[in-house]
Amino acid sequence: MIKQAILLSFLLFFLAESVNAQRTRTRTRNRAPEKTQVPVNEKLWYGAYLGNFGFGNGGFSFSAKGSAAYKFAGPLSAGVSTKFFYNTISVPAAPDISLFSYGAGLFARVKVIQSVFLQGEYNFTSYDSDGAFSNLNPDRETFTYPMLGGGYESGYGPWTYGIMLLFNLNEEVREFGANDFGEYWLTFSYNF
Repeated sequence: MIKQAILLSFLLFFLAESVNAQRTRTRTRNRAPEKTQVPVNEKLWYGAYLGNFGFGNGGFSFSAKGSAAYKFAGPLSAGVSTKFFYNTISVPAAPDISLFSYGAGLFARVKVIQSVFLQGEYNFTSYDSDGAFSNLNPDRETFTYPMLGGGYESGYGPWTYGIMLLFNLNEEVREFGANDFGEYWLTFSYNF
């Protein structure tokens, strides 16, 4: 798992450098490049996400996620995120089951073009099972797993909005039933 996360980080870094090299214009040799100091607060961006909505089979699901990241040179940024999942499951002739799961993660994001980005994540998530899905641990199952995906964001000024899809690369988490294919998010970002 750790090897996959490190390999994914290096891959995103080299992809960012390649994209940056193609976007940067060549400067004339006689002119020295100008260096401007960008304040740290202008290199930070923040995101709030809503997603994984579900209605059906008498149940309901909803997720929320928050992130903060630092913009490195070029289109690469990296940061931390937290996320929360809430699910209710209606069981005939029994009390409803309410599940609350939470986690945190590290991510790297590369802008491919102004509005399109690729993102890799490595998550640590504790899933509430309420004894309904697991014989090993009746209350919680904790997993670490990588996710890979991308998204689209557009907007005006410092605020952008869009959609992001992340695919779960860990078979054990998919078999557990949490995030079978991955996660989808409606994104709201500031200063991205």
